[in-house]
Amino acid sequence: MFGSPQMVSVIFYGAAPMHSQYHNRAALQAAIADVDSRGRGVVVVPPEIDYGYKRGIPSTYPDFSSARHDILIHDYSINTRYDSCNGDGMQYRIITKTHNETAGKNDGNTQWLNGNWHPAFMLMHEGENTNNRRATYFTGIKGEVAWGVGQGINTAGVSSGVSKGASDDELAHFKIIGNKVAGGRGLETMLAINKTNGYWGFGGMANPDKEFHFKTKRGCKGEVKFESHTDNLEISLSTPNKMRKWTIRDDNGSLNITDLNGTSNVVTFTETGEIIAKGGININVSSLPKNPTAGRMVFYKGELKLYTGCEWRTI
Repeated sequence: MFGSPQMVSVIFYGAAPMHSQYHNRAALQAAIADVDSRGRGVVVVPPEIDYGYKRGIPSTYPDFSSARHDILIHDYSINTRYDSCNGDGMQYRIITKTHNETAGKNDGNTQWLNGNWHPAFMLMHEGENTNNRRATYFTGIKGEVAWGVGQGINTAGVSSGVSKGASDDELAHFKIIGNKVAGGRGLETMLAINKTNGYWGFGGMANPDKEFHFKTKRGCKGEVKFESHTDNLEISLSTPNKMRKWTIRDDNGSLNITDLNGTSNVVTFTETGEIIAKGGININVSSLPKNPTAGRMVFYKGELKLYTGCEWRTI
C-alpha cells in the first residue's frame, strides 16, 4: 500500500493486466472512493493497467463526480490506441481534483519547481530526425488543446497529405499555436521563428521567409512582409491577386511606393518633404475641406483653389 493508507494502487482493488478496461476502470473508481472516504488521498495506476484512457476524450478520464475531498492520481497506465498508430508510448499523467477551496485563493492542482540555481523544465527530443521530432507544451480545456508553445512547425513533413520529410531546423522552429482560433478547424501556427535565419512569421506563417511576415487565412487572405536589402527596407502588402510595395532607401531616406510588380516608383516622398507622383496628383474634391492648413490646394468645381491661411483663393 506504498506505506500509507492514503496512497494506494488500483491493483489492490482488483485491477490487473489481463482484465478488461471496464473491470480496471471499476477498480480505479473503487480506489478513488476509498481514499475519498478517508478525507483525501493518492491513487497510483501502474503502467501495466489499461482502464481505457484516451487522450482528448474526457469521458475516459478518472471520474471525480462523487468525490468530496482532494484526490491526486499518478497514472502510468497504457492508453487506448488511436488511428492506425501502435500507441502513444510510455506516459505519465498527473490528474488532480481539488475541493472545498475558496475560488482564486488556492494553489490546488499546481506543480512547483523550486531550487537555488535556475529551476528549469526541459522538453527534449532525443530521437532521430523524423517528422515527429517536436517538443510542445500544451494547455487545454475539457480534453481539447487550446494553446501550445514549443518547437517544430506543425506542417513539417506533410504536403497534400504526402510525407516529404523536413529539415532538422524546420523541426526546431519556435512556435506558438492555437486550436480552432477565430473559427479555424484545427491547430494553427499563430507565431513562428525560423531557426535557420531568425525570421518571424505571424498568422499562419509556419515557415517564414522574410524578417517579419504577416499572413491572414480568412477574409481577404492578405499578407504583409518586411524585407531588408543592402540599401533599403521593403514593405509589401498583398491580396491573393495583387501586391503593392513600399521601399525606404538608405541613400536619401526617401519613401517609395512602387507599381504592382515592385519595379517602378509610382509615388516618392523625399527626405526634404517633396512629393513626386509618376502619373500626377489628383486633388479633385466634392467639397472644400474643413479647417485646412495654409498651402492646401484642391481642384473644386472646375477651379484650382489655394488656401492662404485665411481664405480660399482661385488660382
